[in-house]
Amino acid sequence: MSLNAFTRITSDLATTDLGKVGILAGCVALLFALARWASRLGESSAAEVPPDPLLATVVPINSRRDHYFPAFPAESSLGSWQITNMYFTKYDLLPGPPDPESFNDELFVDLYDTMTGYKWTQSFYVASPKGLEQLLEEKSWTYAYADSVFVFDHYDLHELRRAVVDHLAGMREMPRQENNQDALL
Repeated sequence: MSLNAFTRITSDLATTDLGKVGILAGCVALLFALARWASRLGESSAAEVPPDPLLATVVPINSRRDHYFPAFPAESSLGSWQITNMYFTKYDLLPGPPDPESFNDELFVDLYDTMTGYKWTQSFYVASPKGLEQLLEEKSWTYAYADSVFVFDHYDLHELRRAVVDHLAGMREMPRQENNQDALL
């Protein structure tokens, strides 16, 4: 077969619908094979990373995003409420913010009432004085206001959890309003 004949056959194949579908299918198969090969490369390097000893003390919990929530004991002061998850929007609980002396972020706490089966999420703003100052400068604000704010001199996960538990325990002790119309704030 001469080069001229081969060129004419491939040219005819490329102009027919069947030929175009065949070329497209070949390209898709080649891309699929390449993607599988590339994903195997990533798996082998990830398997070689030694486990982090800090993560050995946490339980993986999936909520709004994948992260690790430290396994703390149940709190008797919360009664039937259980903290099922805690997470920040910008930082991970462990190891925390890059600068423990200067941070500000929103903390979400997922809760579950074992008596009623009700699940909900509370949010708090957590910051250090330096982190609040940095926030005001970044946003060019002269003041900031938020309902539920915790201010710590430095980041400490155990102190943060203690403050959240104390706040939630105080919420449990508040009397419930019988008529929601009376609860004007």
